[in-house]
Amino acid sequence: MKKIIVLAFLFSIAIPAQRISAKVVDRTVAIVNGENILLSDFEKVCNSTVEQYKTFVSSKDQTSEKIKELKKEILDQMINEKIIVQEAKKQKLAVTQREMEELKEKLPSEDGLKAEFLKGEITKKEFEDKIKEYLMATKFINKEIKGKVGLPTEEETKELFDIIMKKIDGRDIPATKYNSKDIEGLAKLIKRAFGDLVHARHILIAVPRNSSMKEKINAKKTTEEIKQKLDKGEDFGDLAMKYSDDPGSSQNGGDLGFFGRDEMVPEFEKVAFSLNVGSTSDIIETEFGYHIIKVEAKKASRKVNYDEVKNDLMNYIFEKKAEKKYGDWIVELRAKSAIKINPID
Repeated sequence: MKKIIVLAFLFSIAIPAQRISAKVVDRTVAIVNGENILLSDFEKVCNSTVEQYKTFVSSKDQTSEKIKELKKEILDQMINEKIIVQEAKKQKLAVTQREMEELKEKLPSEDGLKAEFLKGEITKKEFEDKIKEYLMATKFINKEIKGKVGLPTEEETKELFDIIMKKIDGRDIPATKYNSKDIEGLAKLIKRAFGDLVHARHILIAVPRNSSMKEKINAKKTTEEIKQKLDKGEDFGDLAMKYSDDPGSSQNGGDLGFFGRDEMVPEFEKVAFSLNVGSTSDIIETEFGYHIIKVEAKKASRKVNYDEVKNDLMNYIFEKKAEKKYGDWIVELRAKSAIKINPID
């Protein structure tokens, strides 16, 4: 859940703004060293983040208790951000106009803070102040956290590499300071980078789980008709754009790019890796419906090379150290702050 709540003020810059109903009476949800966090600001962040949360977790985890816990974490994060801005202002960290203009250019115009400004929902001063606060806080975090975290040593990096290789090879992993899920994730990334890869296109005629037998028969018939068109020499990409029900690839001619083992459902993966380059499959059925696959290219697996992953592993170790230092640091800042939190629904 915590990974959904991103650090440092992007809630008001990059996350889509959810406008508050006029019926909601604004009130204070927290006071941080004499500065208020308003319900309207909290709701703006909360509505968007809760929606993101719901797209990442199963429906069984979307309980009222989980949502309440998420809202508490959002408010805690906003309190942390308020404290960081206050501390950054005390240090009077300089922000240049050029830095502000560069950040403005990077902000999306469709939603978030920039959209509010362009629509006239906030003033130019409010817009400029928020940009300045973000830059000051970023500099403060870099100074207090990243600037004080030492670079990983060669010994640390090789130790992590050895742990990951044991995971990839299925060997026992000794007790380690690293999170087991992180190790598993890093192992998958490295395995993918050095393992067999296939570049494929596909055409999907979707069959929802609750489809009737008649709907399934019709879907199969449609797929057979598309296969006949392919056999007569019609272009795979053109047919994918016209018929495929996969929204993620259809507009790109069914192109899935390169993917590795264990990234697709078993029935799809088995066929894709067994086809020769340039070949087109027969119709295959998966839980999503009926597919036709065309293989564009393949890359053979190769031995994992430490030097190729060294920098990525060093970055991971550095970020983990910075994350730990940030956690300790924010606890200290909160302990020195006067914080009052009012109940939220």
